[in-house]
Amino acid sequence: MVHNEPRLRVVPIPDAAAPVIAEVKTRLRRLNALIDPADAATERDELARERDADLQEPPARNQLIAAHALAHDVPLITPRTNERRAMTAPALPEYTIEALEAEPALRVDAFTNEDAFELGTIAANVIRERALNLAVDIRIGDELVYRARFGSTGPGNDPWLTGKAAAVLRHRVPSLLVRLQTEARGEQPDTSGDDDGIRVAGGSIPIFRGDDVIGTLTLSGEPDVVDHQTAAEAVARYRTALGRTTPA
Repeated sequence: MVHNEPRLRVVPIPDAAAPVIAEVKTRLRRLNALIDPADAATERDELARERDADLQEPPARNQLIAAHALAHDVPLITPRTNERRAMTAPALPEYTIEALEAEPALRVDAFTNEDAFELGTIAANVIRERALNLAVDIRIGDELVYRARFGSTGPGNDPWLTGKAAAVLRHRVPSLLVRLQTEARGEQPDTSGDDDGIRVAGGSIPIFRGDDVIGTLTLSGEPDVVDHQTAAEAVARYRTALGRTTPA
């Protein structure tokens, strides 16, 4: 048997004039009077079980729910207690120049299109695990060899991907380090792309062969510190896949 009974759900009431809201409330009271108390109790119990089950959901799904609530300024109802709790933005990672300079670089003996695909797949897995809106590019020299987009990213991210990679190729360090060093000099980082397409923002990491920068891994879509954090995690996992826990 297929059951298609509508489920009761509490939804935010959109902004409206007071008389309209009063009329809606009156109609809701009339509808409530028609509901069998036993059915209402059953419904409440089922909703409580669903809320408890939500606690067992994978973290990525809970992050998506929280992100949706935050984006639409909707409070969440916590399990068991029915406590309405307003969502606040998660704390962003913080970096210093010293911390970034201490991060191990990605150094390889060779880096082919197949290697780019492997690194890109690892980056994609990190992005999906964390339910992030990110686009990822991998370049060998100036040539784009891997691109993927997740969430709400799209063509608008392309200039940022290209610009961050250009910053890395010029300065030979992660683009977030370029931004922090620029700010430490009391200057405003250039994100316009007017200087040879360069955009000084975090999210791009160099790939070295010997002392030469032969490629870049670049992410765009979240705050630039999150872009960098995600790229750095992908690099760490790639290094582990190569059997290296320290830079070559």
